[in-house]
Amino acid sequence: MAYSTVKESYYRLLGEELARLENIRESGPRTTYHKICLHFLLAEYHASLGNTWQALRQAQQVYPLIVEVFDRDYREPEFTFVRGIYHYYIEHYRQKNILFRAAFLPFRKGDKAEGLRLLRQSAAQKSMAQVEAKIFLTHILLRLENRPSEALFYSRDLLTRFPQNTKMTEMHAEVLIKNKMFLEAQPVVDQLATHSRFYYACPGHFFRGYVQEELHHDKDKARQAYEKCLNQPFKPVEDYQRQARQRLKLL
Repeated sequence: MAYSTVKESYYRLLGEELARLENIRESGPRTTYHKICLHFLLAEYHASLGNTWQALRQAQQVYPLIVEVFDRDYREPEFTFVRGIYHYYIEHYRQKNILFRAAFLPFRKGDKAEGLRLLRQSAAQKSMAQVEAKIFLTHILLRLENRPSEALFYSRDLLTRFPQNTKMTEMHAEVLIKNKMFLEAQPVVDQLATHSRFYYACPGHFFRGYVQEELHHDKDKARQAYEKCLNQPFKPVEDYQRQARQRLKLL
């Protein structure tokens, strides 16, 4: 998720665009797809700030549009992505805990394997959703499925296509580290750690500490890097900060 998504102006922009689309009387597949994407982005915004129930509310609001996609069997390639996202994440969250399972009880069942198959199909097919499919595949394979070697194919492709996109840099750095490709990761990590925005610098400091610890076995430099990761509390990067605290306790 880009840095701008933690700003309230981004949230307002999404809401305004969704309201505009809701006022369109005759909506076709393209409008449906854009509405679904806006709900996804609003859910992602709330989730990034730890507002779980607001994110769930967006899921409930987008569900009728998802049903429309399945029932009308839209053939546009963008809807392959939508079906893949639904199949994977509805089952992921149902399995996560009893609260999510209860919230999604009325929803149609998904299938994780089918979701991954559809996302791979979307990633290989030219459409407005192709890049998003690659981003989600990288995230899912890396963090949810623990298959970093498979995530590497997508993260490398994304960084090659968008070398100036710092979020792609962050994602690829994490993939390299999970694959224990520390030497290749170092210059990518340095690029993050020296970024002017803490949103990007924080994961860079964490990755730098990890490389110092695992590759160079330098506990002092690892400690310094982890402490920089904890310089300021910031909700969107709290996962990196939580990991930094854990590793500091073990040094």
